[in-house]
Amino acid sequence: MGSFARPPALPELRFEIAPGALRLVPLLLGTASLVPQLGYPIPPALWAFRAPLDPKAGRPRWTLAGELSVTA
Repeated sequence: MGSFARPPALPELRFEIAPGALRLVPLLLGTASLVPQLGYPIPPALWAFRAPLDPKAGRPRWTLAGELSVTA
């Protein structure tokens, strides 16, 4: 699980996607660790991530898993 040292101020962006359709959308990922055992930056590795599609909807709907390669 990651975060930012200081989250950027970004506007809320909405993307309309029809059911069953695919669409590329920008996603900002933080690599500051929230797990003390990992230290501040997450270790170099291949990490998996998912993002909520509509966090205010009241029921969880997530993206498909993606991969992030963190290098030294």
